[in-house]
Formats: sequence, C-alpha cells, structure tokens
Amino acid sequence: MLLRESPGSSAQRTCSEMLLNVCAALDEAGIDWCVLHGYATYPEDVDPDDVDLMVRPEHFPEVPRVLARLPGVRLVHFRTHDGGTSTRYDVVSQTPEGIPVILGLDVASEIRDLGIRLLSPEEFLAGRRRFKERLWIPPPSIEFGHYLLKKLGKSAWFGRDALDGEHEACLSALFAEDPEGCRRQLARFFPKAEAALIAQAAHHRRWETVRSQLDTLRRAAARKTRLAHPQNLLRYWAGDVTRGIRRVLQPPGLMVAFLGLDGSGKSAVIARTMEALGIFFSSAKRYHLRPSLGAHGGDDTPGLEYEPARGPILSLAKLGLWWTDYWLGYALDIFPRLVRSTLVLFDRYYDDLLVDPQRYRFGGPLWLARMVARYLPRPELVILLDGPPELLRARKHGADFDDATRQRGAYVSLVRGLRGGHVVDASRPLDEVAAAVQQIIQRHLSARTAQRLRLTPPWTPSRSARS
Repeated sequence: MLLRESPGSSAQRTCSEMLLNVCAALDEAGIDWCVLHGYATYPEDVDPDDVDLMVRPEHFPEVPRVLARLPGVRLVHFRTHDGGTSTRYDVVSQTPEGIPVILGLDVASEIRDLGIRLLSPEEFLAGRRRFKERLWIPPPSIEFGHYLLKKLGKSAWFGRDALDGEHEACLSALFAEDPEGCRRQLARFFPKAEAALIAQAAHHRRWETVRSQLDTLRRAAARKTRLAHPQNLLRYWAGDVTRGIRRVLQPPGLMVAFLGLDGSGKSAVIARTMEALGIFFSSAKRYHLRPSLGAHGGDDTPGLEYEPARGPILSLAKLGLWWTDYWLGYALDIFPRLVRSTLVLFDRYYDDLLVDPQRYRFGGPLWLARMVARYLPRPELVILLDGPPELLRARKHGADFDDATRQRGAYVSLVRGLRGGHVVDASRPLDEVAAAVQQIIQRHLSARTAQRLRLTPPWTPSRSARS
C-alpha cells in the first residue's frame, strides 16, 4: 500500500493536481462520474491508493483513453477485478523535484459484492452533487448503502476490524443527511429486524451491537439480495469466469531477470524495486537463478573458488535438470503468480550459464546450452547491471575477477541481443541505479498497458537500451 503523504508536501500537491486533472478531463470528455467515498479531505489531502470512481458502463472503455492523454501523467498499469466491471489504473507523475508520485484509481461501472450485483451506476449518478466545486459525489443515501455493504463484505476477511470508529462516524453522518433515504436502502438489502438494528445504530451513533454481528448481517444481506435478484448471481459468476480467462491470456503480473557481475548491486536494486514498484501488483516474489521447486543446488551459489567443471554426461544431465526445473517451476509456481498479478524478480537467470559456465561447473557444449535457452520461459525484461570490473572488485573484496572483463563483454553482447534487454550503468550511486531500473520497468508497463488497451503509446520502446 502507498504511504499517504502529509498535506502540503510536494508529493501530496502533485497527487492532488493529478486527481483534479483526471476529474477535469472526465468532465471535458463528457463522462458522467462521481467519487464513491473517502472524499472528505479531497482535493487537498488525497489517499493515493484509494480513489474510487463510478462511471456509466457505456463510458467505462473511454476512461483509459482519457488517462492516457493527460499531459505530464503516464498511465503505467491496470488490472481488472469484480468480474471485469472494475479496473484499477495506476498513473504516475513527478513533483517539481523529479520525484515520482503514483495515484491509484479504481474505476467501476457497477457495484458488486456479497456474490451479486448490488448497485447500478444510475443510482450513483442520477442524484450526484458537487463537492468543493471540483468533485462529483453520490447522494447520501446511496453512499450510505454502498459504504455499509462494502464494510460488510470486508468483514469476511477482517472480522470486526472491517468497521472502525472512522467508518462508523462516516455512516452516521450520511444517515443524518437523509434518514428516510438511508432507511429505504436498508430495507432494500436487509430483513426488517436487521435493517432496524442498523438504522438505530446510525441514528444514535452507537455501533457496538452492529460490530458484534457483522458476520450475521453480511450473510443476511447476501441471502436477501440473491433471492431478490437470482439472475444477477449468474451474471456475477459469468463475469468472474470471463475475467479469469482474460487474466490467463494476459497475466497482469511481470517477470524481470537481473544479470551482472558479482558486486554489481543486484540484491540491493531488487530490494529497492520490490519496495518502489510493488504497489502496481498484488504481491512480489524474488527468486535466485531458477525456480527451484525443491532446495537450491549447491553449485548454484558457489564460493569464491570455482570447482572443476563436470564431464560432458553430467553436464548434459544438468541441462536436463535445469530445463525441467524452469518449466515445472514456471507452470506450477511462477505463471499462477503472474495471473494473480505478482511482480516476479530473478537474481540471475539461465543466461548466466552462457556467460560463466565455470561458475556452474558446466563442461558440455555451449551451443547446446544456447539452444536450450531458446526453449525456456523468458522474462519480459532482462536488466544487466553493468560496471567496470575494477569498480566491482572494490565492492567485492577477495573475489576472483580474472575473467571479469570477458564476462562483462559477454553479458553486454547477450543482453543487447535480447528482446526486452536493457543495460544499466551500475557504477553510479545506488539511488540513481535503482531509479533508472524503475524507469525502465515503468516504461515497459506503460507500453504494455497501451498495447493491451489498444491505446496509442506516447513513444516506441526500444528493443534494447542502455540507461
């Protein structure tokens, strides 16, 4: 989750400007929209990870085109959820000091929860109101019903913590704005006794009894809505199946491999990348060299002194073992993670064997190892952290760099010939190297997003580049 910047900070001002630019652009494009909730401190203090918008279904496909045309803003990533009726868009801009700022926008064309379609966009948009002359917000009764059902849905995962004092205060304030309208929403989604219980809690601002019965209330709402609208249940699950198929065909996750000599800073850069870019994904996972469904082989992480190479037969057996490990690991572990929107980062990859076969005690023919490389699962990006051997020697005291110059040339030649290969100057300070890597990944995600959404990218990404 993104850290919320303090109000008035440069990053928060940039985040606020992005949100206001998005809102103005939606208005200019003729798209009806509103902020669903959490807008009390907007636009001065914006939660960069939790801006929820509602648009009409006919306008839903236009939203990414509007975001892609915003000046000074890059649409980097998206992922669908709720049966394809909601999409999370991540847009990035920069502060005047050049610091990147990420804003996450969840755009919905209807509200789904409790296993069914609950609220239509017309209910939110027909009576929408202006807030601080810049934002559109829904009618209080609709917002009350939606916010309550959302918290009940989350109680399946978080229990009583799904409804805290801040949430309760917000619900009571909305109820006070339109008590009769809120009671109509409660009668719509809950049996009579449960509706009366919640109305009393909202009116008196005492939610202890409701908080103790969240699980019961959630099941009561689900049962009533499913019985009242059985056709929506089928529509809900059909949407989930369609979304699942789309995710398999176009996994929202990303697989990146880092190569480089010992001392090039791979571990530190990977850690920075996971911290900075993990917000674009549901999770992040790091691997060393290969998936290794079992334990790592002892020769995968040798010490300072290389052991003698194995003979041809054992070396061929090693190729077979690695080929099996890469494919089984990809099929059973990595690909499912990519479908679930995971950032997968490799510290070294199979290509290392082609550059430094002695490290892995490979004594077989290199032409065969190169041929095997063509039939392995490939990362979308391969990033080489490149630096002069003498600098890396200073970072890695005691390491044997007799063959470092040859390896460096082999790495550069290999990566520049790869689709998605990038060479980054690792002789710079760590902050600069990490920033360059993050820019490469963001540009790749943005180009991939443009392609998948059939947008026109603002640039043509190169096949191989040096940053």
